[in-house]
Amino acid sequence: MEMSVENVRKIYSRSIDKISHFLTDTCPLYNPAGTCKCRICKQVFFIDLDKEYTTVAKMIRLADLYQKFEKDLPRKNYWEKFLD
Repeated sequence: MEMSVENVRKIYSRSIDKISHFLTDTCPLYNPAGTCKCRICKQVFFIDLDKEYTTVAKMIRLADLYQKFEKDLPRKNYWEKFLD
C-alpha cells in the first residue's frame, strides 16, 4: 500500500490545519482565552515556575559545590579505623 507524494502532502496539510486550529481556538497554553481544561493545562497552570526555577538553580549550585569539593579535598577512607 504505497501512498503518492500528493496524498502525503494533503495528509500533512490537514494535520497542520487541525493542530493550528486547536491551538489558536482551544488551548490556553497557546491562547490564554482558550477553553480547554485538559490534564496537561491543569498541571502547567498549577506549577509555580519561579519557585521551580529557583529550586533547580539551588540544586545546580550544590552539584557544582560537591564537584569542587571532590576535586580539591583528598580522598580519605574514614571507615578504616572502624573496620579494623
